[in-house]
Amino acid sequence: MKKALVLIFLALLLLTALGCGEPKQKEVTSSGKTKQQPKEELLLEKVGFVPQDPGSPDYYMVIGKMVNNSSKFACENASANISLYNASGVVLGTQNTSLSTIYPSSSQWLVSESIAVNGQVPTRAEIKVKTEGSWKKTSSKPPFQVVQKNYLPGESDSKITGLFKYTGKPISSKAVIKATGVLLNANGDPVGAGTKETGNITTAGEYPFEISLYGVFPGVANTDVQVFDTGAVYLSP
Repeated sequence: MKKALVLIFLALLLLTALGCGEPKQKEVTSSGKTKQQPKEELLLEKVGFVPQDPGSPDYYMVIGKMVNNSSKFACENASANISLYNASGVVLGTQNTSLSTIYPSSSQWLVSESIAVNGQVPTRAEIKVKTEGSWKKTSSKPPFQVVQKNYLPGESDSKITGLFKYTGKPISSKAVIKATGVLLNANGDPVGAGTKETGNITTAGEYPFEISLYGVFPGVANTDVQVFDTGAVYLSP
């Protein structure tokens, strides 16, 4: 009996030495679900530049259309870096800006502030958008809808007018709501643009807008207007 016990003990020692005894400790992985950032992205279309005033091309605006093809996620709190170059690759001007919420299956025009070119001729525009950490799952729709838009050229200046409807929650009276108008040619390419901040939009309803433009833009076949908030505070109804 003692001899048998000794043999069993020696066998256990041998198995342990070979790694066949108790399992080695493994890295513990949480079984809980980890919240991951969705792999979504904004598509950039129609990136280019337009003169602030066609009759005096000393200032230009960089323009681009950001498209959110996701059907479930909105892009919030993203930012963009805007650059304008001449033919030699010299940077004529740069700007950084924050983007308003781009809702699922929607798009938004980005129009920069005017950039002075100091006699240089711009040949290329660039927009770099940073969306990391900006995606949020939502079923909400854009609360602003443009119901009327008109391009009204004058003798020396022109303007874009119309109406938009707000269907969302009450907004703080300090909120900044922006209307962006883009003039398009027959190919759908931008030839002019302007923006206007509107105020006193606190409750649901229809509101007028007017965007003043420098000069008269030739070749306008269509006008695209969007209205969005620039970080509004929404109040409880």
